Amino acid sequence: MCPAYIGRNPVAGESGRPVLDVATGVHVTPERRRERFEAVRNKAHSLGLQFEDDPTYLDAVEEWIAGSITAENLRNHYQELLEGREKEKRLSYFVKHCLQEV
Repeated sequence: MCPAYIGRNPVAGESGRPVLDVATGVHVTPERRRERFEAVRNKAHSLGLQFEDDPTYLDAVEEWIAGSITAENLRNHYQELLEGREKEKRLSYFVKHCLQEV
């Protein structure tokens, strides 16, 4: 392990410092994380796909890029965002179709 990480949590990292990519075991800089994110977003756009633009998700992406949260935390945040949207859709449907009959 790099001497700079002795006594520190290499997964969590510090803003602006390389963090350990658990999947590959390689230290990744914030610049490289940003490149990865932008490549994925650009690929989606080039295929005509929409890419998530929710401000809370993009804030979480910035935290992941900085190394403040792990990729797992980022996935969990996105999953919670999707679940919240689904609940809103169900509630809206219920109000529109079920409560009108009351």
